[in-house]
Amino acid sequence: MDLNMDLTDWVSCDSHAVSWQTNADDNVARCFLEQAEGGLHSTVVGKFPAGFKLPPHPHPGGEEVFVLEGSFFDADGEYPAGSYLRLPRGWVHATETPGGCTLFVKVGQVPAEDSTRVHLASDDHDFKEVSPGLRRRVLHEFGDEQVFLIRFEPGATADHHVHTGGEELYIIEGDLADDRGHYTAGSWLRFPDGSAHTPHSPSGCLMFVKRGHLSGS
Repeated sequence: MDLNMDLTDWVSCDSHAVSWQTNADDNVARCFLEQAEGGLHSTVVGKFPAGFKLPPHPHPGGEEVFVLEGSFFDADGEYPAGSYLRLPRGWVHATETPGGCTLFVKVGQVPAEDSTRVHLASDDHDFKEVSPGLRRRVLHEFGDEQVFLIRFEPGATADHHVHTGGEELYIIEGDLADDRGHYTAGSWLRFPDGSAHTPHSPSGCLMFVKRGHLSGS
């Protein structure tokens, strides 16, 4: 059964307030935010226990990972908290997490034409001011799609803007508010193509944002 797969809908989900699914075989706890039947397209927060290992596996639709807590490894190195990893379609790797980790993962949503593998480590010095109280760090761009981190200082307000091509965000820390409500760390929001808002952050926040990938949905 599909979960939140009508991409013309506005969606808000607090991962701390919904049920998680724990796999008895590997003890991985997952909070699905959106998922197509069959699992080829999903957005999920996963908590992986210490010592978890995943043998070589393909990513037929590509994958994006942002490390929220802990770290994991593959043959190319370590990905500690704050790391962003983007794998193109068909990429194969094996992973392990000696100490456990929590990941925000987007499965099966990389365009077929985008063959770039991206790995960026946490770097607060790479944020650039985009308006008073707001700083942004670009993670990846392809066509109309933009992936970035954005940091709001306490009390900062973004300009009113239209989500051309849609937008989704995950609040890593802090809080965000707009005319629809107030959202805290662990919340995921998806705004359809053509929607608009004027967000502000009462106490400051850091968010993972993906924009422009829902055009025509």
